[in-house]
Amino acid sequence: MTNNTFRIAIAFSFLLASQHLLSAEASDAQPSVDASFGLASVVQQDGKIIAAGGAIIDRGSSFVKYSAFLLTRFNPDGSRDTGFGTDGIVTTRIELSASGNPLSFIGNSSIRALAVQQDGKIVAAGQTYYDGGKFGTQLTSLTLVRYEASGVLDSTFGRGGIVTTQFPGRTDGIFGVVVQKDGKLIAASNVYNSISEKGDISLLLARYNSDGSLDGSFGNGGVIQNPIFQQVRAMVVQADGKIIIAGNSEQESFPPAATHYMFALARYNSNGSIDRTFGRQGVVLTRIDEKYDNYWTSAYALALQSDGRIVAAGAAALKNSSQEEFAIVRYNTNGSLDAGFGQGGISLTSHIEFVGSGYSSYPQRIYSVSIQDNGKILAAGDSVFTKDGHTISLKYANLVRYNMDGSVDKTFGDIGVEGIMDKGSANSLSLQADGKIVVVGDYCPSYPMVSYDCSHLFVTRRQRDGAYDGWHFIYP
Repeated sequence: MTNNTFRIAIAFSFLLASQHLLSAEASDAQPSVDASFGLASVVQQDGKIIAAGGAIIDRGSSFVKYSAFLLTRFNPDGSRDTGFGTDGIVTTRIELSASGNPLSFIGNSSIRALAVQQDGKIVAAGQTYYDGGKFGTQLTSLTLVRYEASGVLDSTFGRGGIVTTQFPGRTDGIFGVVVQKDGKLIAASNVYNSISEKGDISLLLARYNSDGSLDGSFGNGGVIQNPIFQQVRAMVVQADGKIIIAGNSEQESFPPAATHYMFALARYNSNGSIDRTFGRQGVVLTRIDEKYDNYWTSAYALALQSDGRIVAAGAAALKNSSQEEFAIVRYNTNGSLDAGFGQGGISLTSHIEFVGSGYSSYPQRIYSVSIQDNGKILAAGDSVFTKDGHTISLKYANLVRYNMDGSVDKTFGDIGVEGIMDKGSANSLSLQADGKIVVVGDYCPSYPMVSYDCSHLFVTRRQRDGAYDGWHFIYP
């Protein structure tokens, strides 16, 4: 395994952003939720647990439905916090307008990231799709919603608690949000435009003031781009305020002409300038291995160890194949690979042994990663398997623990892997103060007959060693 870092020119390009809001619909009465999905979680300082994602709301007709931001909060013991929203649940519908003209709402509003401010206010970040007005074009707005601790929309933020930001290019919504020490918010996304050197995709960082307005002192009009990224999936902030972004990058080598997909990380100073002490001019590219040169080879999650080392987790996808393996890469604080971890800084895991002989792996991805107080690494994601080449497959939401050297910790769960849920995906994990593990994800009851019928948010908890804690929540 090698770490091939190609010569790159770090270029910054900027887009003008517009912020508009038509309306947000909220109700004291809990609406009828047809389906939901879980994508994010956070544990508050008081120990309460927030799980979030999206919901499909039924307005009384199968043809009249809309999607909304969804949050549900639990007390530390797992009981629903009835003082939050309506019986512990909050839904927020968002509609958009551009240049004062209403845009027809399409759907797929969802929360992908959460943050809790020092004052207890909750920041939910994600996406809202809307009609671009040309031949049914669907565009995505970066969407931030801030709530009071009780779940009520914060009227001091944006317009009625909501900020939406549209760009001339299509974005993928917000994948990470952090609160800086001064209360400003940084959101990470992708943007598709013709400016980036790869043709149409760049990292996009946007910083907002505490009132929801774009911070003009950050980048150009509050926005920074970096075209080295093909996709952006995670963000963390170090204790010194520096910002680390992770995803993947597409690079070409000559000769021979070949395309390589790599883990990509970049680090920025708190003011938005690139940190040139990190990697090569602020960027680190890690090629897992030549056989994993597939687009889906990417970091999807980040975590920081107490010693400052950086853990990036995701998938290593086999070239010309749909097969993938769990991938974890550990870096030193300067961005160099940590040679004491796995093989040259990289740990790859396939969980075929978890389901038995005769199976082959399809997508296996880590979506969330966290560090326990003993230094061991927890990773949550999903694994899909086929039996003897048939299309009928198994889909597991998995929780895996790694030792500090990158090996799978066989004392955790079943051979190092704890199967969280059959027919599910584990998308987020958080640690409680007592070390218990909270996992949030999707339950897909009709899988594999309907592959994408992941219509239920689930929350479950495990003991430190992976044993089932007895608490499990599925909604609706």
